[in-house]
Amino acid sequence: MGLISLSSYSSIKEEELIKRVKKISTILLIVSIPLTLYFSFYSELIIKILFLRGAFTEESVKITSSILFGLSIGLSFQIISYVLIKILNARFENRKVLKYMAISLFFNAFFNILFYKFFGALTIGIAVSLYGLILFILTMNYFKILGYIIKETIFILPFGILYLLISKLVNIEYNFVGLIITLAIFLFYWFLVIILVPRFKRNIELIKGLK
Repeated sequence: MGLISLSSYSSIKEEELIKRVKKISTILLIVSIPLTLYFSFYSELIIKILFLRGAFTEESVKITSSILFGLSIGLSFQIISYVLIKILNARFENRKVLKYMAISLFFNAFFNILFYKFFGALTIGIAVSLYGLILFILTMNYFKILGYIIKETIFILPFGILYLLISKLVNIEYNFVGLIITLAIFLFYWFLVIILVPRFKRNIELIKGLK
């Protein structure tokens, strides 16, 4: 979605650029925040269904699911910053891209070195999320929309918290049927939110303006 007609970003004026980036970032937030919540909440279930067999033991599940949990925390940041980095590349801002990625990698490496002995495998996932967060902040700041995105995130969060509460209340078996049930609840809940909450509906309709 954000990568459609990337070449057009090289020549548009700043005002139009910021307008497009706002649209893209808003839509990506609506898509990625629910995914972040789903993967972080059900990380152990997903790993069990996909990998728990043969030499892949319960201990392996715990280690791998903790990594997935850490990765999931920053999924939104990673998705949005990835798209914005591509837009920067399209505008030939390669030096800034290199600078932003170097700063983000520094924090990633620093966190891994400092905290691995305390958090173990979880550190790997969180460090990647931290990389995404730093890159997210730097790219948002470049496009001068960090404040706008924070406001949009704050608006979405209560719906995310309600989703987590519903998920907590639903007792499921840790098997394939349980996974299907969680997916059904996830899709149904966020479909209702998008349909019933006017602001969500308006934001989703921004896709039409990205052509």
